[in-house]
This record gives sequence, structure tokens and C-alpha cells, in this order.
Amino acid sequence: MTTHPAPGATPLTQSRLDGIRHAVESGATGPATGIVSELLAEVDRLQAFVPIRPMDCPLSGIELDVVLGLALGETAVVTAERTGRAITTIKTHRLRIHKRLRLHRATHVVAVAMANGWITPTDVLRKGR
Repeated sequence: MTTHPAPGATPLTQSRLDGIRHAVESGATGPATGIVSELLAEVDRLQAFVPIRPMDCPLSGIELDVVLGLALGETAVVTAERTGRAITTIKTHRLRIHKRLRLHRATHVVAVAMANGWITPTDVLRKGR
């Protein structure tokens, strides 16, 4: 079963990435601003590897929440507390996410999720408060 991103989540277009980059460079502040800057750099680096047509989201709702935790730099413990799940459950979800997406690094998982619109910078900024 394929799940889809939340309504309103759209793939990141180049103009949208440029707008986010401009906001960060113009002095947007908040606890997740540095994280968003790093994710933008990773998205830029990975754009050559992301398909032109965004992929359907193969992740479940809780897996997307775990990816959001990765985007925020949360430990498995913090993500478990935020989601009300066991730490081992979060660690298992992380392993399955990496396997399903065939990616080895958390930054790659987050960059692919953002580039395909499965999570958005707004999601990251909202949860990072």
C-alpha cells in the first residue's frame, strides 16, 4: 500500500527552494533555521539523483513522522517521546525507512523526502519550535 504526503504537501520546485533559501539567507530565525540551511545544501547536492517526476511516498504516516524527527536532528529517544512510541520501535522504523528508500544516511532520507514533498520545510520549522 502506497501512502501519500499530507494534503497541501507539494514537491519542492526550484523556485520554492530558492524562496526558502532566500528566507534563510535574509535572516529568518528560529530553532530549526540551521537545520533547514543544512537540508537545503543536501537537497541541492542530491538534485542530480532525484527523479524528475516526484516519487509516490512509500512511507507510512509514522515513518514520515520518524523522517521529520531525522530532519530535526532528534535522537531515537526524543522521537519516541514525541510520538508516544517505544525507542526500539523508532529504531526499527528508521532501519525500514533506509531499506525501503535504499539510502544509507539520514541526511539523504530527509533530502529525498523534502525533494519529493513528503515533508516540507514548514513541517520542520513548525515541529522545531
